[in-house]
Amino acid sequence: MFENIIGKGIRGTMAIVTMLLLTVPAAAGEAEALDDAGRLAVVDTVAAKIEELFVFPETGAEMAGHIREQLGEGAYDRIDRLDDFVRRLNEDLLSVYPDGHLEVGVLRDTPPAVGGDEDERWRQYVEDARYRNFGFNRVERLKGNIGYLEIGGLYHGSICGETAVAAMSFLKNADALIIDLRMNPGGRDDIMQILFSYFFEDQTHYATSTYRGQEIDRQWWTLGYVPGDRLPDIPLYILTSENTGSAAEQFAYTLKHLERAVVVGDTTAGAAHTTHLHEFPEIGIEIRIPDGTTLSPVTGDDWEGVGVRPNVVVAADKALDEARALALEELLKNETDASRRFRLEWVKAEIDAGNRPITLTPDEMKAYVGTYGPREILIDDAMLFYRREGRPRFRLVPLGHDYFMLAGIGYFRIRFSRDGSGNVTGLVGVYDDGTEDPSKRTK
Repeated sequence: MFENIIGKGIRGTMAIVTMLLLTVPAAAGEAEALDDAGRLAVVDTVAAKIEELFVFPETGAEMAGHIREQLGEGAYDRIDRLDDFVRRLNEDLLSVYPDGHLEVGVLRDTPPAVGGDEDERWRQYVEDARYRNFGFNRVERLKGNIGYLEIGGLYHGSICGETAVAAMSFLKNADALIIDLRMNPGGRDDIMQILFSYFFEDQTHYATSTYRGQEIDRQWWTLGYVPGDRLPDIPLYILTSENTGSAAEQFAYTLKHLERAVVVGDTTAGAAHTTHLHEFPEIGIEIRIPDGTTLSPVTGDDWEGVGVRPNVVVAADKALDEARALALEELLKNETDASRRFRLEWVKAEIDAGNRPITLTPDEMKAYVGTYGPREILIDDAMLFYRREGRPRFRLVPLGHDYFMLAGIGYFRIRFSRDGSGNVTGLVGVYDDGTEDPSKRTK
């Protein structure tokens, strides 16, 4: 049976629950006056629950002691609104240990979609997941036969497994694969198990989940069977940013340390702890408590507080282009077929130029200006242009020494030739199928 999505099984910053909670009206108690007895009840409840469940017992005891001490010293005496009080409690708790998963909040009035029976919560969860295509935002084939999969959230495997299998079926003919987690706040462990299983030939132990107060840990292994083809040897790249959180961080951390993927981008959020929500309607609060974590069998550790540091550190908005360049470079290492090498180098030259633009001086541009049979090279507004008689002109974008692409044209490029003295003597039109069309300089 489905685990309660509010109280069980949801990791830390899970976006679905957060969005649900943000859509409901505030409880009436939020605006009511809070007296000494009310403040005492809230502190006692929060302190006791954190002492009981927080993932690190000594830290939990320290946090509980701190807010009790603050209460005893009168630090909260002038706070008479519940929403202001829980905000202050969060500040004080996180001053002891900055766990981004820990949160005390006002318990909201709960419409049936959130606070009804388990079947209704499950229905709402499934509908929200379906609306978001179960987190699979984009699946496509990029130039160079590189697969690209953008995952915006990690949902329950029992409902999104079919979508995951469809995505992997689409990507099975790619020569390399990029998985984009840059805007993924986290979610479920079990969908990762499905996806990971495609990237290993044999069943592999990839993580262990441990929880406060539970004697038996849970080991996570890849599945013995997956529908379709496995991709155990495909070059794999994971894109990350500071917005990559919780279970999405585990995705990157796991594959990085198993040396199964190259992580590219920014360091992630650093939120490793498993979290459960506890509601206390009698005093109008809820507490989200980190009570477990997931450890790598390689490192014996997690990424809490430090995040996942990429193998290749670049700004998040540059990560996709960087990963594409790395993938093409890896594919070129072992490619012996001349036509395939040509196609890979064609794509890589464009990506490399985008990552590291080449700037020409005015004198360098002037060297190309002239007529080459039916073709003409000219300068306008400090930019170099190509034009064939009777056709529109196109701006030339340098890709390397004497090598240019035409802005907006993907199938045709220009390569200039020089004599022994370095003078430009001709140009060659190069097509993406390898054919060439030379023209001598006539003026």
